Amino acid sequence: MKSAQTTIFIKRCISTEKVFVIFWALNGIYYLWRRQR
Repeated sequence: MKSAQTTIFIKRCISTEKVFVIFWALNGIYYLWRRQR
């Protein structure tokens, strides 16, 4: 039981980290695009 909960927790952390990385990348691209215009 405990190991299954840990696996779910790790998966959740990985998914939230992915979302954060995607958001950060889009924010950086948007910032660079705004600066060039």
